[in-house]
Amino acid sequence: MRKALIWFAICVSGIAAVALGAMAVLPLLVDVQRWKPELEAMASEAMGHRVYIEGDMGLTLLPRPEVRLSGMRVANPRWPEGSPLQVKGIRMEASPLPLLMGRVEVRRVAIEGPHLLLGRDTNGRWIWEGPSQEASAPARATEGQDASRGSRERPSRKAIAWGAAVREVLLTGGTVTWMEGPTGARHHLSDLMVTISDFSSGQRARVTASGTVHGRRIALEGSFGPLPSDILREEIPVDMSVRVSSRPALRIEGKISGLWSGPRFDLSIEVPPFPPKGLLRLLAQGRTIATADPEVLKSVAFEARVRGDLKETILERGVITLDRSTFALSARVRWPPTGQIHLDAVADRLDLDAYLPPPTRRDRPKGKGEEPRMGTAPDREERRGSSGVWRVFPAQGDLRVRLLRFRGARFEEVSVRFSAGGGILSLNSIAAKGYEGSWNGKGLVDWSEGPPRAELEVSMAAVKVGPMLQDIARREVLKGTLEGHVALHAERLDLKEPLRSLRGRVDLSIEDGAILGLDLWDKVRHVVPLGRREARGGAPETRFSHLHSVFDISQGVLHTQRTWITARGLRVNARGKADLLEETLELRLEPELAGHLREGKRGEELAALAVPVLVTGKFSSPSFQPDLEGISKGRGRVILSIPGRERLKEYLKSLPR
Repeated sequence: MRKALIWFAICVSGIAAVALGAMAVLPLLVDVQRWKPELEAMASEAMGHRVYIEGDMGLTLLPRPEVRLSGMRVANPRWPEGSPLQVKGIRMEASPLPLLMGRVEVRRVAIEGPHLLLGRDTNGRWIWEGPSQEASAPARATEGQDASRGSRERPSRKAIAWGAAVREVLLTGGTVTWMEGPTGARHHLSDLMVTISDFSSGQRARVTASGTVHGRRIALEGSFGPLPSDILREEIPVDMSVRVSSRPALRIEGKISGLWSGPRFDLSIEVPPFPPKGLLRLLAQGRTIATADPEVLKSVAFEARVRGDLKETILERGVITLDRSTFALSARVRWPPTGQIHLDAVADRLDLDAYLPPPTRRDRPKGKGEEPRMGTAPDREERRGSSGVWRVFPAQGDLRVRLLRFRGARFEEVSVRFSAGGGILSLNSIAAKGYEGSWNGKGLVDWSEGPPRAELEVSMAAVKVGPMLQDIARREVLKGTLEGHVALHAERLDLKEPLRSLRGRVDLSIEDGAILGLDLWDKVRHVVPLGRREARGGAPETRFSHLHSVFDISQGVLHTQRTWITARGLRVNARGKADLLEETLELRLEPELAGHLREGKRGEELAALAVPVLVTGKFSSPSFQPDLEGISKGRGRVILSIPGRERLKEYLKSLPR
């Protein structure tokens, strides 16, 4: 009995030794390289692009079954500069005991050095836009080989994708590059590491990933599952969170499905409050984002439901909180090749002045080593020729703001209907209420060819000009009821100093108003009252019944030949210019009698001598001088108005002797 056991042990050991020897020698006898065409065909069909395995393939059975691939790349004929996806090597380890029982249990899949390119090329085309016609060629080439193998059948897609339970997927040394289309700018995610564990049916797979973008470490962690039996077609629950520099940045929760035929998703997205200046600085490639109010851009948050597929995405119940403003947002995006965006947004309040660039300091020298700011001349030169996202995604929508502040002015119930495409943003209609009046207009901004070109038309009616100027200029210098039309354009819009680049015409009328702080009538005429002189109290002002001005604007300078003001039997015509940038005046005021005085009607019991006046100097302290030289050369008239003979006699008798 004892000898039998010894012989049995020797036989088993011998069989085991032969099996181990066979497992060690078998990989040397099998030509695994002949599997390349079939693997390439299967991978090409799955990805929709031609896949090449340019390196060696290897197979070992000890100490664990392992398959190795190297030099894998995905070709894309739309991207001639190289492969948009390359993988340095792939290694797959299987558990030996389940394999002996006819069941594949992948212990580990290790992917080394992948490099992925995303985004658009310089012509605006998506790098991964649509499947390649070459992708189906390897599959067709292998169909004949499969038919010649008789009963041997290619495994089904489901079997290929989910015939194994994967304990761990490990990706190391990865790089993802995003290209910004026409600008050619690139953003890199480097040092990418991804770990997926328990990737098997019925299990909840755990995911951790990390990478570096512009020096900031980004980490992702979460889970998806429990995984269904058909992972490529059935729904998969997803719960992920993203951290940037150890700070929570994004939470995604929902479901995805149809990974094989076309991914579909229904997700809830939440971005907790964070200071956006770092993100804007990253997008601006390191340039400083300067704002007029340094207290803004300190907090932004976002939440929404996003559902759809690769053809259309719908955003619902979106809420953006930016500092003290809240936006309700909904959108529908149709992805290329029929790319289009429809956007509707409603804001409770928006202070545009706070987010505009700070006022220009013309006399301030640029410090040594000072970083360029967004909106400066070098920045505009770098962006020349860029038309933004609207070249690829035509857009349309409505924007409503309940309370808007712009250039100091306050508007209510602002409504803007816009459309965009080909690098052109059209403001098809603009409507607003403000200062007890109504505002209507339209505009256009064109980025399609170099620096932005802009057009703007605005009409206003029944607007109280006094409170408006108080908000804009911080002082009330004029009052009355304003109506008018403004038509401006700029061939090269300067966002830092828009007045310098604007040109156009403005037509304004003000009824029953006054110029505060200035008695214009006193400047153009010398008045002798016929009767007791009454003391005038309060600040000086120029009351008028009608003021009308038509002027052209060019490079920040207003030129007018048709401005007049009428009141108290006198009309004053103004001609000249005003420099809005330097805040200087060069005007000539020429008085003339109103109609009822020219006809001999005495509207006032006084004598008046009116002469042309030159107005020069700063806005804050203008100088008024009689234009005697102009009169001597025949430019203008001296107007003398006196009362009737009887009234003059009475006045002369009242004078002291």
